[in-house]
Amino acid sequence: AGEGWVEAPLASPIVVAPGEIYVVSYGITAGSPYQFTPGGLATAQGGSFKTLVGGNGVFASAAGTFPSQAPDNAPNYWADVVYEPIPSPTAPAGIVRARFTDGTGDQLAQQFPGSNGDGWSNGWTLSPGVAATVPDGAPLRAAGNYLQLVRTAGTSDQLGVHRTWDVTTRPDTAFSTLTFDVRLDSSTAVFDTTADNVTIAAGGTPGAGTNAESSFLIRAVGAATGSLGAREWGVYNGLGDGGAFDVSRLVPTGMTLQPGVTYTFTVQLYAAAGPGSTNGKTHGTYDVTISNGSETVTVTNAGFRATSRASGPHLAISTQQSAASDNLTLSLDSIEIAPLVLTPSESPLEIWRGEFFPEELANPALESSVWGDLADPDGDGIVNLAEYALGSEPDTAAASAVLGEIITLPPTDSDETGESSLALTFLRARADVTYTVESSSGFDTWDHVATNPGEVGTTVTVSDTETARDGRRFLRLKITRP
Repeated sequence: AGEGWVEAPLASPIVVAPGEIYVVSYGITAGSPYQFTPGGLATAQGGSFKTLVGGNGVFASAAGTFPSQAPDNAPNYWADVVYEPIPSPTAPAGIVRARFTDGTGDQLAQQFPGSNGDGWSNGWTLSPGVAATVPDGAPLRAAGNYLQLVRTAGTSDQLGVHRTWDVTTRPDTAFSTLTFDVRLDSSTAVFDTTADNVTIAAGGTPGAGTNAESSFLIRAVGAATGSLGAREWGVYNGLGDGGAFDVSRLVPTGMTLQPGVTYTFTVQLYAAAGPGSTNGKTHGTYDVTISNGSETVTVTNAGFRATSRASGPHLAISTQQSAASDNLTLSLDSIEIAPLVLTPSESPLEIWRGEFFPEELANPALESSVWGDLADPDGDGIVNLAEYALGSEPDTAAASAVLGEIITLPPTDSDETGESSLALTFLRARADVTYTVESSSGFDTWDHVATNPGEVGTTVTVSDTETARDGRRFLRLKITRP
């Protein structure tokens, strides 16, 4: 009807699968005109959904018959399809994700350059002088597409891609785990000088390069530099002062970047709104683990470069090359930023309890009689906290001497009274409890003598501050913990 393309909607959409060949046909009455190109097409036409090259036309003479006859002139019949991509499942709440599963385009978050969504505020931004494709074969990890970047020009600048994550989805002032895959697709012949590098970084300023606002930075350089060997992955240990880049601050990992090998990175970012620490992790620091599939290396407690303790929200992957003709090629996949919740590490006392009471600890009812501080499961008169502090075993009855000894010291040459004094000897076995020695002439009032005397792990002797003039002096050891 009329001229130009005519659209005929299907009663129900058909889901197509990658890599399959489909036949698209329409029916006409005898004598009606139809369009074709003799000899077929010299090149494939279309985007994600492409035609076949050459004579791909088929027909059927009878209505309702599947078209399978090939004409002698090998034509291309002008029949096309209207299709809409089905978006990949959205990332879970609180997760930022980029897997390039939806190919190229700017309508979906999982396309390249993509759009906002799945935890991103926008699509990817590509540097001038870099070409990007989304191959659908030989994925970097298990399945799906990946992003490949090729330097087409330039030498001195860091060029690549960058993208901004949504801080309402994953706050850049909270602990997070960033994971991603990287593969160098160029040979070592063009990745062989200190002017060649691969860099992954994040920070408060958008752009493919790095700057004083970078939080973490990971880099491999083509030739030995600073403490790094040739092509060795290094982790930047910043001072949190926003200072200039210092190659000597790249911490060696011992893992070398090899062409064709996929490296999986896990970056634990201990970001926060201010200074301090949480569960033993200092704000404004990060840990990096790198795996090449056969071995794993880890660098811990590297410092952010930026003065801010925020981790982002701008992620950048870039390269630098020594010659414009090198065309350094890098592949990227499986990017995800997720919450990082650290479980407080067990205290030494909790570990000690686990060694002696592995099953009883699960039963709160046994705290007072078996595993609690004031329990005495072996019935030797020494409660668990004292057993722990003095280095004895809570499940083996011991003589009271395990507490140490109270001994009588003879008068000193400087003591004109000629009176003896008491001393308490004990093993100061632990660093996480407080040892307080007190003295008294009765049991009503106790005076402080010493707190945490001597060194941890040594036997300590503490003398009374007064002599036993009236024959009544007492010493005691008090053990407490936070």
